[in-house]
Amino acid sequence: MLSAKLLPAMASLPIDPNSLLPNSQRKELVKQGIDYLEQWLIDMIRIGVLQYDFSHSSMREISSRMVDAKMGGVARRLRGLATLDKSDQNWLENLLGELASIYLLVSSFKKIDELPINLQHSIYSVSGFSIQKKQLATSDGIQDLWMIMGIKLEEEENLKARYCWVMGSNSKRSALLLDFAFGRTAFESQLKFSQSYHGKLVYYPGSFPFRGFLINPVSTPKKNSFPGTFPHFTKFLDVYAHAVSKNPFMNSFPVAVRDVMMITSEESWELVDIENNAIPISNASEKLWPLFASQGGDRMAVFGIWNGDKIELLSATIAGHHYQL
Repeated sequence: MLSAKLLPAMASLPIDPNSLLPNSQRKELVKQGIDYLEQWLIDMIRIGVLQYDFSHSSMREISSRMVDAKMGGVARRLRGLATLDKSDQNWLENLLGELASIYLLVSSFKKIDELPINLQHSIYSVSGFSIQKKQLATSDGIQDLWMIMGIKLEEEENLKARYCWVMGSNSKRSALLLDFAFGRTAFESQLKFSQSYHGKLVYYPGSFPFRGFLINPVSTPKKNSFPGTFPHFTKFLDVYAHAVSKNPFMNSFPVAVRDVMMITSEESWELVDIENNAIPISNASEKLWPLFASQGGDRMAVFGIWNGDKIELLSATIAGHHYQL
């Protein structure tokens, strides 16, 4: 049985969740975009993935149509196809995985009105629709001391994205605080890896919600120990399987595991748990060598993002010190 503390809390909404879905005009735009995307997928398969042009200029055309349909999330994923490295031996596997996920999204939109309301929210969120924070500000949340577990920054043209993962000291809940900034503007809130924050966290609705936001956070120096961790990989993979069964569009899953060792062989990196099971690490070697040196012969606790195949490490604690990668 899954421990409730390992799962995100479902948002308790004081308003009808149906009222948080896109309006009819937005839905019609999305429908037109989905129809166009489906035809693009059919045409691309007819040509063949090995012959199709996945260059930046080619993908920019289809992604622009998705932006016009208010599906910015899908547009970013399509542009991401052009960044896949064809020299990578796993290029075809990675490409087909992304295309399959996009096709699943298309298929889901075809019957979206028949799906549970929480899954509808997850699908619209993946497509790029975002609920305004003020619409959820009066929702029940979790009051806690939220520790910054890892921060990742991405930038595409004039858009900056900050992925900040937190964990509650008492609740042991994990959440993603996702913020965007355009051009030279700063992020709405200034979050630091060296801090924890007192405040109420509210989750956005979804079939397996993990994105949220903090209301009136107050910073304080953080402790160098994780609030909650999995004892081994088997437990975390059980919870991950449960999460994907609820939300099949989940491609980033937060995980904290204790008592692991990092090993390397010919530029290949793995984490090994106390049951001697191993999972691959996706970070570049230059990011891992300093942590490997700090590890010495000690086991450590790590926090990272699991994509179903590999883990990207964002931080680790060793002998009372919290390291950011």
